Order: sequence, then structure tokens, then C-alpha cells
Amino acid sequence: MGKHIDISGQVFGKLTAVREAGSTRAGAMRWLCSCACGGSNVVAASHLKYGLIASCGCGRARTHGLSNSPEYRSWRGMRSRCYVASTASFHRYGGRGITVCDRWRNSFENFLADMGKRPTPDHSIERRDNDGNYEPGNCYWATQQEQCANRQRPKRDCPSAPH
Repeated sequence: MGKHIDISGQVFGKLTAVREAGSTRAGAMRWLCSCACGGSNVVAASHLKYGLIASCGCGRARTHGLSNSPEYRSWRGMRSRCYVASTASFHRYGGRGITVCDRWRNSFENFLADMGKRPTPDHSIERRDNDGNYEPGNCYWATQQEQCANRQRPKRDCPSAPH
């Protein structure tokens, strides 16, 4: 079992560590945390450290109701391509240093406010500068043909693209 570190008073998202609250079966330290909303939560220290839990759950009640929308799937896919190394296309995005701006990374609502709804089912998110990050000034909704004109791979891989 590792050395326990005192994190009392430290802030993790909306949570402030108050006091130790025992340990998990595996021996990981748990902490009683107070939330900025007034609630509380007992959280494993590692979950605080890695940002896996950042509130008492108070945000869950206020959802946008768009989790099944194409815009939400685009937002989720964008983040996955940039930050999840096991994603098939990670090497072309996060592996090359492409990131998502702070405004969008953890807020679908901000992403939707900046991008708006996609114009048609044929549109998906595109970056103007293929080496640039996902951010408001560099992204727009594009058709597959528009994306083919901006891609790194040979254009012959694109349907209906001039060769």
C-alpha cells in the first residue's frame, strides 16, 4: 500500500477535499469532499487527481437533452480523436498534436453555441487549417466533397473528387 498524501483543502473541479474517509477494498484512499453547490461526495483520491470526478453529481440533473444528436456525436468524436490513444484515427489528430480548445473540450453546450446545428445530414465538422486545432475560428460544417479538398490523404480516396 502506498503512502497517503494529505490533500485536505485542495480543489478538484467543484470539489474541495475535506478529510480522509477510509479506503477502498484495494487500499486506495477515499476523501470526503464538499461541492461548490453545497453537496458532498466521498471520492477515491485517484479519481480526484485524474479529474474523473469533479462534482457531487449536481450537474447531472441539468442536461442538454441532445446526447443522441449528430452534433453531440461530432463533438464526442472530435474529443476522442484528439485525446483517446486507442481511437483508430488518433495518430492523425491527437498523435500529431491536434487539440480541442478549452471552451469546447468539456462543454458540448459551448461547442453547439459556436458551431450551431449542422446544416444537413451530409455535413460534418471540418478544420480550415488541417494542422490547426479544433476551435471556433478554425472549424465549420462541411460536406464530404469540401472535406476531401482539405485532407492529407490522396484525393483519389474521396468519392466524386477530381483526380
